[in-house]
Amino acid sequence: MSETGEMLTTPNGPGPARQVVTFRLDQQSYALPVEMVIQVVEMVAMTRLPHIDGSVVGAINLHSEIIPIVDLRGHLQLPEAAHQRHTPILLAQAGQHSVGLIVDEVTDVISITPDQIRQPVDILPAGVSARPLLQGVVRQAAPAPLLLLDLQYLFQPSQVQALIEAIASLAHVHPYGTAGPVLHEGSG
Repeated sequence: MSETGEMLTTPNGPGPARQVVTFRLDQQSYALPVEMVIQVVEMVAMTRLPHIDGSVVGAINLHSEIIPIVDLRGHLQLPEAAHQRHTPILLAQAGQHSVGLIVDEVTDVISITPDQIRQPVDILPAGVSARPLLQGVVRQAAPAPLLLLDLQYLFQPSQVQALIEAIASLAHVHPYGTAGPVLHEGSG
């Protein structure tokens, strides 16, 4: 439904509309349900997390909450890109935790209907299993499909536990030996 409560019609028929935030990584467009997105901030100084490798590039302190920051390009095994001053960080809710996602560009908020979403199992060849991170592929007027992500599956359970432990360790270690968080306050 639109904001006014009316049903939206697509070429495949009516269905309740759902809003998604779209963003770009490399040449591919992705989307997250708008209810998962907390806010978008520009690149800020980050604190590296101890004993965390891979796509987690650090953490920020935003409104007294320590939020791990993931380079989504690295997590999705895309080529690296330099982060600029205005590179966006999409702050989102992933399960019970907040996470920051570094993306190339936040492009829009759009409405989609269930008729536009194809399930991964419907488009992948037999025997190829989709990672739960890919919730669906959105058919749209643009030439490239829009990949709808589900952040609950961004990390494996062991990775979530390692992040929680690393963030907890930051709250007790100060670079000068005193107690307290060591993170820079983010904008917002």
